[in-house]
Amino acid sequence: MSNVAIGVAYFTIPLALTVFARRRRDLAFKPVFWLFAAFILLCGTGHWLDLLTLWVPAYGLEGIVKAGTAVVSVATAIALWPLLPKALALPSQTQLREANRALELLAEERRLSTEALRESEAQYRTLFAQAPLPLHSLDLDGRILSVSDRWLEFMGFGRREEVLGRHLTEFMAEEAKQTFSTCWPRFVLQGGFDDLEFQLIKCSGEVADVLISARLIRDEAGAPVRTMGAIVDVTERRRAETALRASEERLRQAQKMEAVGQLTGGIAHDFNNVLTAVMGNLSFIRKRAGEDRPDLVRLADNALDAAGKAAGLTAQLLSFSRRQRLDPKPLDPVEVVEGMRTLLQRTAGDRIGLSVEDDGDVGFCLADRNQLESAVLNLAINARDAIAGAGHIVISLGTEHVAAGPDGWPPSGDYVRITVRDDGPGMPEEIRHRAFEPFFTTKPPGQGTGLGLAQIHGFAHQSGGTVTIDSAPGKGTEVAILLPRTEAALDDRDQVRALVLEAPAGQGETVLLVEDDPSVRGVMATTLIELGYQVLEAEDADAALAAFKAAAGVDAVVTDLTMPGSMDGLELAEAVRARSPKLPVILVTGHLDPLRERQLLDGVTFLQKPCTRFQLAAALQRALVGVAEPVQM
Repeated sequence: MSNVAIGVAYFTIPLALTVFARRRRDLAFKPVFWLFAAFILLCGTGHWLDLLTLWVPAYGLEGIVKAGTAVVSVATAIALWPLLPKALALPSQTQLREANRALELLAEERRLSTEALRESEAQYRTLFAQAPLPLHSLDLDGRILSVSDRWLEFMGFGRREEVLGRHLTEFMAEEAKQTFSTCWPRFVLQGGFDDLEFQLIKCSGEVADVLISARLIRDEAGAPVRTMGAIVDVTERRRAETALRASEERLRQAQKMEAVGQLTGGIAHDFNNVLTAVMGNLSFIRKRAGEDRPDLVRLADNALDAAGKAAGLTAQLLSFSRRQRLDPKPLDPVEVVEGMRTLLQRTAGDRIGLSVEDDGDVGFCLADRNQLESAVLNLAINARDAIAGAGHIVISLGTEHVAAGPDGWPPSGDYVRITVRDDGPGMPEEIRHRAFEPFFTTKPPGQGTGLGLAQIHGFAHQSGGTVTIDSAPGKGTEVAILLPRTEAALDDRDQVRALVLEAPAGQGETVLLVEDDPSVRGVMATTLIELGYQVLEAEDADAALAAFKAAAGVDAVVTDLTMPGSMDGLELAEAVRARSPKLPVILVTGHLDPLRERQLLDGVTFLQKPCTRFQLAAALQRALVGVAEPVQM
């Protein structure tokens, strides 16, 4: 019964082991496992043979089975001992539980790390997308991998799909593309750059000036993978810098004009004193020669004509320096230009055509007629010289509403526009930029003074307007004079002057003459005496006040405006008018600069040097009868 029980058990155990081994394909030490199963099976077979030999003497079969059992058992024993250390090294159940717990902790840490990484990447994408600066990420070839919302907004695109995958140079101007191609290899090598200037072309076609800074992004192994760039828009800054440079250039030009104006104004003032003496003495010579010496009369006339031209030159100097006295009146510019048509055509020559155009409703402008005629004539001469052969000059007149410029000049308002246009070669930008500079000329030596356009510029600004030049090589030149438009009609002052000039030269009135230059004082005193006046002479204001107090009566004061001593002419006028409020005072000077920013007394009149005998007589007669002409700055 024992053999039966053992046999059944020994046969059952290998069966269970076989089922276990087939289901556990990852079972360790499987060959030893199969040897152990065979050993148990043979042992069970031996117990069944022991039971059989109780009735049947099958000892040979039993011996064979026992021999097989011996072989299998010895093989199992041999295989088992070497595997014993490995089997002992297998973790126990406790160790497996601890390992499982460690794995669970590791898995939890990895899960948390993954979530943190995912959250970090999401936060990075949010920060990148919503950054206040335009940001972009490029691959190593310069193609766009991602852009921020601000980048899309700045460039004017609505969706990222419109730009992703495109090369950054597709959004650059040509010059910027060359800069990018030059700096990109160096950037990849060095790993970054700061504030490189580029021009980007937006979706709308607008060109923006930007500064781009970039960094190279590397992986954990240090290999470059992509780039990160930031854009700073400096378009408005560049415009402001350009405007500032232009303003500084205008300031330098104004300072230069002011310095030259002060120089030329002073020279013109002194030269006008000289011309006053020269012209006065020539007039005396001419008068004394009379009909007995026609040769002296002719020589005196020639000298007076030359002196008149010199006076015109000083007037030009004072005009461009804005120190010339103007007599602005409402003028019909069409009538002025049409009245000059014959002169202008003769000036242009036979091979150059000249035409005058107007829009039919030009109206009146406020300007000095002589200066306007001189300005138009100068422009026609410049146009003729620019054409240098056959061509055409067009003088057009119209109106234009002007808004105040960046520096507030000219003031906003309606202007009469007088344009002289030629079809000559035109000016390059560097010449056009310097055209109004005094003494600047492109003509050969001896053929131009460089004062023409400077004089026109000074006249226009002094009249409350401006001058513009539009020119380019191959497109001719157009110079436009803008003068304030007025609705005022011509007054009857000319008739009043005509009546005054017909008055007698003098009736023995006493005139206090104040002039620091002895030659000028001598000429003017002689002239006044010949005109029938009694003259008190003084070389400065202090002497004049002393003579004024000592005299029995003074009917008029003729005083130089600029003179040495404790007072100038205007202060002297204030002093004598304080004692005699109705006393006529005539200020005589070569330029008006000392009167700027000063309040003039009512009834004070003005006489421009150099003045002729006729002009001095007329000014004194106007002052005595009370026909005052206010000084025009």
